[in-house]
This record gives sequence, C-alpha cells and structure tokens, in this order.
Amino acid sequence: FSLHRFADDIISRSNSYYQTQMRRQLQRRNELRQSELKLVKLNNALMAEIRGILFALKETAVVNENVFRDQSARTITRSAGILHTSMIVSVFGAFLLALALAWMLRENHRYQLRLIASKQKAIEEAEEKRRFLAYMSHEFRTPLSSVIGFTEQLEQSGLNSEQTEYLSGILSSSEILLTTVNDILDLSKLEAGKMTFLNNPFRPEETIRQSVRSFESMIRERKLRIRVNSIKPGAVLIGDEIRLRQVLNNLISNAVKYTLKGTITLDASLIPGDIKAMLEISVKDTGIGMSSGQLDTVFDEYSRFSTGNSSRWVIGTGLGLPVTKKLVEEMGGRIEVRSEVGKGSVFIVRIPYETGDAGALPARIFDAGAVIHAPEARILIADDDYFNVLLLKTIFKRTGAKTEFTDNGEDALNKILSSKYDIILSDMYMPRMDGLELARRIRTLPDPEKSGTPLVMITGNVSSEATEQMKDAGVSDYLYKPFQQKDLFEVIGKYLS
Repeated sequence: FSLHRFADDIISRSNSYYQTQMRRQLQRRNELRQSELKLVKLNNALMAEIRGILFALKETAVVNENVFRDQSARTITRSAGILHTSMIVSVFGAFLLALALAWMLRENHRYQLRLIASKQKAIEEAEEKRRFLAYMSHEFRTPLSSVIGFTEQLEQSGLNSEQTEYLSGILSSSEILLTTVNDILDLSKLEAGKMTFLNNPFRPEETIRQSVRSFESMIRERKLRIRVNSIKPGAVLIGDEIRLRQVLNNLISNAVKYTLKGTITLDASLIPGDIKAMLEISVKDTGIGMSSGQLDTVFDEYSRFSTGNSSRWVIGTGLGLPVTKKLVEEMGGRIEVRSEVGKGSVFIVRIPYETGDAGALPARIFDAGAVIHAPEARILIADDDYFNVLLLKTIFKRTGAKTEFTDNGEDALNKILSSKYDIILSDMYMPRMDGLELARRIRTLPDPEKSGTPLVMITGNVSSEATEQMKDAGVSDYLYKPFQQKDLFEVIGKYLS
C-alpha cells in the first residue's frame, strides 16, 4: 500500500512537473509569438517607412530630374544662342581676317614687286654706272697714253736738264691723273664685287722703286725729301703687282699732299711665314697730322682735310685712301694708321703673298729707252685716235719695221685680205668695225696663215669683262693704255722674234 502510494505520489508529482513545464513552454512560446508579432509589426513599419523614404526619394529624384531637365534645356538654349552668336562673330571675324590677309598679301606682293623693281633698277643703275666709268676710263686713258708716250719719246731726244725736269713734272702729273682714274673705276668695281686680281710673279723692290720714281718731280718741287728703306733685291712674290703699285701710289701721293715740309719715309720689309710671306710697307710723313675725329673718317669716301696753314682743301677726289683700304682687304691684308696733329702720320700696310723664284718671272727683254729692231717686220695698226697713231709712228720709226695705218676695222680687214702682216695692233673701239669684231673676222678666215696672224689689242678698258671679250674674240695679247715703250716692245717682241 505504501509502495503503491509512493508510486502514485511520484506519478502525480511527475505529472505536475510535466504540466508545469508544459505551461512554461507554452508561456515561452506565446512570448516568442508575441515577440515575432512585434518584430513583424516592426518590420512592416520599417518597410512602410523605407517605402515612404524611397517614394520620397523617387519623388525628389523626379523633381530634381525635371528641374535639371529644365535647367539643361535653358542651358542648351542659352548655349545654342551663344554658339550661334559665336559662329556669326567667328564667321564675320574670319571674313574680316580673310580680307585683312588678302590685303596684306596684296600689299606684300606689291611691296615685293616694288622691291624687285627697285633692286633691278639698282642693278641696272650700278651696271650703267660701271659701263659709264669703264667708258670714261677708256676716254681718260687714251689721251693719257699719248701724253705719257710723247713724254717718254721726248726724254729720249736729248734734252737739257731744265727740259728734262719739265718732262718729269708732266710724267708725274700724268701718273697722278692715271691713279685718280684707276681709283674711280676700281671703287665702282669694288662696290659691285667685280674686282679681279692677277696672280703673276713680280719683284716688289722694282714695284716700290717705280712708284717712288713717279713722285720724284713733285717731291722736288715741294722741297721735300724722301727716304726709302726697301727690301733686298731678288725677292719674288706672286700676286697683283698693278694693285700693289696703286696702293703705293695712293699712300705716297697722300703723304706728299699733306706734308708742307720735312721728310717722307718709306720702309718695306718681307716677313717669312709658313705658307705665305707678309709684305709690310709703311709710309711716314712729317705733315699736318690728324686728330682722333679725323682718324675716324680718314677711310671714308670723298674725305679730305685742309692743310694746317691754309684754308684751302688739298687737291684730290678723296677716293685714294678708301680705295686703298678696300684693295688691301680684298688682297687679304690690312691697313692701319697712326697720326698726331702737327707731327705727321704713318700708314702701315700688310699684305700676304706667296713667294716665287726668279725663273717664274717673265723675260725682261727691253729696258726704258731700248728699241726693238725688226727691219723686215710688217705691222698693221688700226686706231682712230690721231695722237695714238702719231705716237706709234714715232715709236716704230726707229725700229725699221714697215707700218701701215687705218682708222677702222673694216679697212683693216680689207688690208689683211690683200696683204700679209707679221702682227696687227688694234684699238678696241673704232668706227664701222671695232677691234673685237675685227679679231673674230680674222680668226674665221679660210687662209690659215692670215687667220693665225697675231693680234694685239691696245685698249683703255681695263675691266674684267673686256678681258673676257678679248679672249673670246681670239685676241693674241693686249696692252693697256697708257703704256710705256718697253711694254709695247715686250709684247710684240714675243711674236716678232
């Protein structure tokens, strides 16, 4: 009984515990369900709120989009207006720019045409000036040739000392006039860049001696003294002796002009070098000198100064020193000047030359006063200048040669066709047929003996163009006016020997 009771009691307690636990589980389940319901409600509320927010955002986005669209439309409209205006302005600006560019191009073209025309005119004027100066040079040289030639013939006629002195003055004046003519012509050549230089062997001490000799009469007349310290004889240089002599003549002439009393000193030396020798020449005077301002313009064209005690300007063109400077520089040298007022000036010239030997020098057959003997020679001379013809007659009178004269190329050609001559001397400019055409006609003759007759052109045109023309025409040799008797004999001696 008690066991049964104990068992019932245990079962009762178990049921009671089980029911209690079941109630607790149900209570917890209800609580969980309530929590779930709350969560569901909260979730629904959140979702509703999110949907509200999203809807609000959507509404805002739509509003913003509409606003942006409106603003964009207005911006596009404004931009289109601005772009349209800009395009109109750009097109108008481009049109104006095109007009300006076209005007500038037209003006530039017109300017270029004017520039070309001006340049062509300047070239033509320079060429005309050069031709004029070449013609004037010929016209000056032709009478000068007669003056110097007849002076030389008179010197050989046995004059007394007084007459010899007079002739020396004539010769010196002629040399100065010739130097002036050369300066005028050479200045034109140098400015045009058409100056050409010879490259022949020569003895510099002879060149210096000849230049000094040309001024001896003037120096004596002015009661001046000249002292020359030249280089030793025997030196041979390769270059343009004529231009060197022109430089010397200008420097000595300048010293004589501006020296009232005292001494002119010419020092010359040859300084050896690795490739070329340097010829240094200084011409020093005791003249009026120059101030620093005058030194700045001493090489300017047409620059002259008055002698210190006189208000008169020194005679001359004022071209000697400018031409001298240009010539020296064209030959690769340099010139400098030092001067002091009242004490004098010194001009120093340095020119590089190649050196040569005596074997390269042309044979000097004739000295001044020597006469060629050609009793069997027949010489035809064509020249329309009366005094040149008279001079040549005088020169050839003592040679024994048989000479014939004509004053135009046409008659000269007829004489050549009908007779035989050993040599022909012709002027370049003659009526009816000039010397160049005469040379061309002779060279085309069918008879080889006549077509090969030596022809020497005697001309006052010293331009390089004239030299080329003579070469192209078949001229055998040429002699520039004015010439000395020995120069004439040396040229024709090459063909009569």
